[in-house]
Amino acid sequence: AGRVSSRATTRDPVFSAVVTRGHPSAGYRPDPSADGLIRQLADEWAGMTIRGMTEKRGSDKIIIMLTKKEIDQLAVLLKKIDNPRGGLPQPVFDALCGVVPFVACELAIMNKKGELLLAWREDQWWKGWHFPGGLMRHRETFDKRIKATALREVGIDVKKHSFLFPINYSEGRRGPTVSLVFLCHAETSTEGKFFKTMPKDIIPEHREMWRGIRKAIRDEV
Repeated sequence: AGRVSSRATTRDPVFSAVVTRGHPSAGYRPDPSADGLIRQLADEWAGMTIRGMTEKRGSDKIIIMLTKKEIDQLAVLLKKIDNPRGGLPQPVFDALCGVVPFVACELAIMNKKGELLLAWREDQWWKGWHFPGGLMRHRETFDKRIKATALREVGIDVKKHSFLFPINYSEGRRGPTVSLVFLCHAETSTEGKFFKTMPKDIIPEHREMWRGIRKAIRDEV
């Protein structure tokens, strides 16, 4: 199985993680089936060994992790995803998370008491309270993602929202993510819990977000 090595990175976010494992090119045979193409795309993207090739992009010297043949194969496979709005197969999405920065909308939902709404999350990535959030979809507006996330995660129909600040999670657990934090208002929800102070079991990544939200709100007042 492949493993992510933290020993090397580049300035180019597309190649921000170095992934190493045995090279599969010996005896390589493309799988023409749909499932095979999905597995092949994930494998080619997440499992290549650095060849030592370099490319010049502006002032940066970029390490190329794929051979010319592999780059051509990957480009062909990516073009088969003709409707990204419908979502990506999980193996492809997981592979992309490791090498391409994603943009997420995070929601600071506050009631009239000044309490913040958190939702409980418990999965392979996190366990604890967290701010509701969701990744932007292909050609989606901020407004649509914010409303969809609020309704899905805490059962709230958000009418208005305002941008607070960005957070760059360059070393995120699932991969690099840029979170855009938006302030929303609500008094009740079908899921989650309002907190006056930050709970001890909030997920580590959202401790910074909690402090930033409190500071931003104070500064606005």
